[in-house]
Amino acid sequence: MDNQLQKHNFALSISKVSNSLQLIFCIIFYSFMLCSFSALSNTKQSIYKVDEIEALLTSNPNQALSLSQSVLKSLPSKLTKETKESHFQLSLIEIKAYLKLGKLATAFNLADSLVESVRVQKNLSWLGKSYQILGFISQAQNKIKMSTNYFQQAKLVFEKNNEQQALSSLYLQLSRNYRYQAQYSQALSLLQEAQTIAKSFNNISEQADIHNALGVLYDYMGSYELALIQHEQSLVLQRQILNEQGIASSLYNIGEIYRKIDNLPLALKYFKQALKVDEQLGDPRHIANSNGKLSQVYLQMNDLLRAREYAQIGLNIAKSSKAEGEISWNQSNLAKVLIAQGDFEEAEKLLKDALLLAIASKAKRTENMLRITLVELAVQRENYEHAIPLIKAALSASDMDLRYRAQLYELQSQAFEALKQYQNALSSYQAFNVQDKAIRDKLNNQHVERLMQNIEFIRKDQEVESLKKDQALKQASLKQLKLEIMLILLGFTLLLVVIGAVFWRQRQKSQLNNLKAQLMTQAIERKNQLLANVSHDLRTPLTILKLNIESLQYNLESDTDQAYANVHSKIAQLNTLIHDIYQATQFDNNILALEYQKVDIYQLLAGMCDDFETLAEKSNLQLTFQNSGDASVVSIDPERCKQVIGNLLRNSISYTNEEGMIKLSIKIFPESFSIFIDDSAPGLDDEDFDKIFERLYRCEKSRNRDTGGSGLGLAICKQIMLAHGGDINAKKSDLGGVKMCITFPIIPLKT
Repeated sequence: MDNQLQKHNFALSISKVSNSLQLIFCIIFYSFMLCSFSALSNTKQSIYKVDEIEALLTSNPNQALSLSQSVLKSLPSKLTKETKESHFQLSLIEIKAYLKLGKLATAFNLADSLVESVRVQKNLSWLGKSYQILGFISQAQNKIKMSTNYFQQAKLVFEKNNEQQALSSLYLQLSRNYRYQAQYSQALSLLQEAQTIAKSFNNISEQADIHNALGVLYDYMGSYELALIQHEQSLVLQRQILNEQGIASSLYNIGEIYRKIDNLPLALKYFKQALKVDEQLGDPRHIANSNGKLSQVYLQMNDLLRAREYAQIGLNIAKSSKAEGEISWNQSNLAKVLIAQGDFEEAEKLLKDALLLAIASKAKRTENMLRITLVELAVQRENYEHAIPLIKAALSASDMDLRYRAQLYELQSQAFEALKQYQNALSSYQAFNVQDKAIRDKLNNQHVERLMQNIEFIRKDQEVESLKKDQALKQASLKQLKLEIMLILLGFTLLLVVIGAVFWRQRQKSQLNNLKAQLMTQAIERKNQLLANVSHDLRTPLTILKLNIESLQYNLESDTDQAYANVHSKIAQLNTLIHDIYQATQFDNNILALEYQKVDIYQLLAGMCDDFETLAEKSNLQLTFQNSGDASVVSIDPERCKQVIGNLLRNSISYTNEEGMIKLSIKIFPESFSIFIDDSAPGLDDEDFDKIFERLYRCEKSRNRDTGGSGLGLAICKQIMLAHGGDINAKKSDLGGVKMCITFPIIPLKT
C-alpha cells in the first residue's frame, strides 16, 4: 500500500513538472512570436516612412534629419534584406539633410563611412550612389578635382550595372565641375546626354534641372537669349512638380540674366523672390548667393549702403559653411562695394585673400574676375607699375575668357601710356583689337546659333498649335453632331454656333498666315546675314584700293610702282573672292559638272609640287613630294583635282611659319587613294578642325592672318570632293601643323 502511494506521488510530481515545462515553453514561444511581430511591424513602419522623410528634404531638412535618425535607431541590430534597404536609404537622407543645412564636414564623414559599409555588402547600386553623394559633397566644398574623381568612380559603377537613370543625374552633377573650370564644351556634351536619358524616362524633375543647368552654361558662354529660354522652361517644369528649391534656382538664374543685360528693376525682383524661398528652405549656400546677387544689383544702382549690407550678410553666411569658393566670391562682392566707397586699402586686402581662396578651390571663373578687379583697382589708384605685373600674371592663364583678355589688354595699354612707354602701349592696343575682333566674330556665330534656335522653337510651337487645332476640330465635330440632333429645337442657337465657328476658323487662318510671314522673315534675315558677311570681305580691299588710287591721283604716293602693285594685289584679291563666290553658287545650283579623264596621279602630283616649289622658296619653306616612282593611272577630273591640291598647298605656304616644311604624299588602297599634305607649325585648336570647311569661317590664331583669302576656298574643296564621291578632312600633323587628307574613290577605267 505504501509502495503504491509512493508511486502515485512520484507520478504526480512528474506530471506537475511536465505541466510546468509546457507552460514555460508556451510563454517563451509566445514571447518570441510577439517580438518577431513587433520587429516586423517596425520594419514595415520604417520602410513606409522613407519616402515621406525624403520628401521633407527640400521643404524642411531639419525635420528630415531628425526623423531619419529616429527611424535608424528603431531598426533592429540584426538587419534583414528589407531593413538593409531601409538603412541605406535613411543613411542617404541623413547625409543629404546635413548637406542641405550646410554641415559639409559631417555629411562627408558619414558618406565616407557609408562607402566602406556598402563596399563590404557588394551592392553595386548602393556603391554607385555612395560615390555620387561623396562627389556632390566635395563639389559643395569646391574641391572640384576630388569631386570629379568620385563622380568618375560612380560612373564606372552605374555603367557596369546599366543604371541609365542614375547616369542622367550623375552627368548633370559632373557637368557643373566642368563648368566651374570653364570647360564649357565638355559640360554641354554631358548635359545633352543627360537630357536624352531624362526624356526617354519622362523624368520631369530631371529635365527641369537640366534646363536650369543649360541656362547657367549658356549664361557663362555669353548667350543670354538662349540662357533665358532654358531658365524659363525650367521654371515652368519646377512649378509643375512643386519643387521649391528648383523654383528658387530658376528665379535666381533669371534674375542674373536680367542683371547682365542691365534690366536692374526686374533683376532685383527675381533675386528677392529667390532669397525669400531660400530662407524658407534654409540652405546657407543658396541664401549667401542670393544676398551676394542683391549686393551686385544695388551696387549697379549706386545704392552703396544696401549693397554693403547684403554683401556682408552673404559673406558671413558663406563663412559659416566653410566653402572656400563661396567665401571667395562673396569677398569679391564686398571688395567692389568698398572700392565704390573709396576704401581702397581694405578692398585690396579682401581681393588678395579672395584670390588665394579661389586658386585653392580651383574656382577659375571667380579667380579670373578677381584678377581683373585687382588690375582695375591698381589703375584707378594710378599705381601703373604695380598694375603691369598683375596684368601679365592674369594674361598667362590659358583659360582666360575673351572678354576678360580684351579688357586686360586695354588696361595694359592705358598703363603703358601713363608710364610713357608708347611702343608697348601701341602693342597692347593692337592686341586688344585682335581680342575685340575675336569677340565680335564669336558674337556673330552666337547670333546665327540663336536664330537657328529661334527657328526650331517656332517650329515646335507650330507643331503644338497644329495639335491643338486638330483637337479643337475634333471637339467642334462632336459639338456639331449634337447640334444636328437638336436642329429643330435649337435652330437659332445652331446659327450662332456656325457664325462663331466661321469667325474662329478665320482667326486660325490669320494666325497661320502670320506664322508663315514670321518664318519668311527669319529666312530673309539669314540671307541678309550671309550678304553682310560677304560685304564685309569685299569692303576692306575696296577701301584700300580706293585709298591707293586717290594717293596716285593726287601724287601723294612716293613709290608709284609699289602703289600700282598694291592696286593689282587688291584687284586680284577681289577677283579671287568673286570667283570663289561664283564657284560656290555653281555647286549650290548643281551647274558644275565633272570631266573624268585617265590621269597618272603620281605625275600630276609631281607637277603640282614643281609648280609651287618657287612660291614655297620665297616664303623660306621646304616643299617635298614622296614619290614611289611607280605609275598609277586613275579616273578623275584633273583640273578639279589640281584646284583642290593647289588650294591646300597655297594655304600651307601662306600660313606655315618661316623655315618650316610642307610634305606632299599619296597612299593607294584597293578601292580608294588618299593624298596627304602635312605642314609644320602653327597648328589649329581642336574645335577648329571640324569648322574650317564651313563657308566664311575664320580661325582665331595665327591662321587668321589677313592673307587675302575669301574664306570660301576650303568650302569649295569640300564640295569638289563630295562631287567626286570622296572626302576631305583635317587633323593634327606629326610635323606640328595641320595634316590635310583628301580621299578619292577608285573608279574602274573604261577600255
